[in-house]
Amino acid sequence: MVGKSGTVWRLQDTLAACVTFPPNAVKATVLFRCILWQSTINFPPLRKNEALVSSLIVLDSDDSLGSDFTGNFDEEVSVALSHSAANLKGYEVVMRELVDSDNNEWKDLKTTNIWKASGTSCKCLGD
Repeated sequence: MVGKSGTVWRLQDTLAACVTFPPNAVKATVLFRCILWQSTINFPPLRKNEALVSSLIVLDSDDSLGSDFTGNFDEEVSVALSHSAANLKGYEVVMRELVDSDNNEWKDLKTTNIWKASGTSCKCLGD
């Protein structure tokens, strides 16, 4: 659950991810779940010279609490994903959001690469 005060989810053991919900990202308490997407149905379509090199995670909400969450956050939510590419050699990391599940329509999200040396503790964006 995420409330007005925000929270940080460190999911390194299961998803190699960290999700930061800053204060006031939601107006009321919302029940979210973050899972590894097992199905290959509706994976994002790949563009020319693209390859999927990681698992997909899903951040989904459940409105059983009556929050009226519309899917839009009032503050920027950060998702940090671990990967082992020390040098991207001309490649870029791309993150996408599914905006229309009926038409498998995705939009690119703003991404930033933050490099941490192996063996150091990882901090999520916003920590």
